Amino acid sequence: EYYRSKADYQPFFANGYEIIPLEFGANVLIYYPVKGPTRDIDYIFLGSHNWDEYVRYFPTIFQDYVGFIAGSGWSHAEWVGKHLHRYLYARSKIGLNIHGTEHKRQPSELTERTYILAASGVPQVVDNPKLLWRRFSPDSLFCGETPEQYVSLFRHAIANPAEAVQRALLAQ
Repeated sequence: EYYRSKADYQPFFANGYEIIPLEFGANVLIYYPVKGPTRDIDYIFLGSHNWDEYVRYFPTIFQDYVGFIAGSGWSHAEWVGKHLHRYLYARSKIGLNIHGTEHKRQPSELTERTYILAASGVPQVVDNPKLLWRRFSPDSLFCGETPEQYVSLFRHAIANPAEAVQRALLAQ
């Protein structure tokens, strides 16, 4: 949908070329629910390089809750090997997920994290990228369009773990 809607790509189509996009996804051989660990951290965020959005959405959560953050660019949070991700996700009550500005303007893509959190069985609070409801059902994720809604839904998910788990199962 995205490539067809962008003027920059029209010359390729006009000259008979096809553009075959490969959307992000999750390798279910790596990302799957792990039974056993207690969900003892409020949130997890494994991501990088979307600082403007992170500054808008995350401060209240980072100040008021206990979580785990890793990714390139975060001070004191070097990247964690993929072989450990599923175990970290298994300890998390909520997965935080933010998209870039372009994702909110046009139905371009979802972050890889959207699919990884779903495959791992982690309830997620996400912003509102245009493609989201074309790939997931509205009752499978907590979706906040503004930073205030995002924090409110995070608090709701923490306070209602049964609902959070149900949504995670639907996303999965």
